[in-house]
Amino acid sequence: MEQLAASIQNQTADTARDFIVSAEDLPQFLIDAKQAIETGDHKKADELLNDQAIDSIRKMLHEKPRVDIMVMLVLMFDRM
Repeated sequence: MEQLAASIQNQTADTARDFIVSAEDLPQFLIDAKQAIETGDHKKADELLNDQAIDSIRKMLHEKPRVDIMVMLVLMFDRM
């Protein structure tokens, strides 16, 4: 099972912690957007995280809430 790591910055220190999210049950566009952000391709990430994609995630989270995905999205948008 593939895992994705997102960095969480500690606001009180210069240390980073890893936040691990399982790639299982994630839409491919979300994985691709995270990889685009990590490589600095913010234009590609923006295209991948379009209104249709966000609506898809919203529906998915409505059916089965997942805090890990919500945190991952917050961290991704913070880096864009």
